[in-house]
Amino acid sequence: MSAAAWAFALANVTIAAGYLFITFAVAPHFVVRRVATRVGSLAFFATSAITHLELTRHTFASGEVILDSPYNWLMLGTQVVQAVAVWVFIGGLWAETRHEPADTPRVRDHDEPG
Repeated sequence: MSAAAWAFALANVTIAAGYLFITFAVAPHFVVRRVATRVGSLAFFATSAITHLELTRHTFASGEVILDSPYNWLMLGTQVVQAVAVWVFIGGLWAETRHEPADTPRVRDHDEPG
C-alpha cells in the first residue's frame, strides 16, 4: 500500500475513534433539554464513525490512494485536518462537561420538557 493510502487510512481511523469516543464518553454528558437531542447526537456521531471506518476499509481493499489531482490532495488534507480537529473538539467538550455548574439541569429519561 502506498504512503498516501496509509495516511488516508490512518486519518480515517483517527476520525472514527474520535467520533466513537464522543458517542460513548462525551455525548452522554451533554447538558440538553430534550431526549431527541441526545439520541440525535449519539446517532450522528456513531454513524459518522461508521462512515470513516468504511472509508478505511475501502482504502485497504483498493490498496491505493492516487494523488493525481488537486481534489485528491484536498481530500487527503481535509481528512488529516479532521483527524486533528475531532480530538481538539473532544478536549473542549470534555473540559466543558467536567466543569458545568452543579445547578445545571440535566436530561433524564423520564422528564423531557413539553
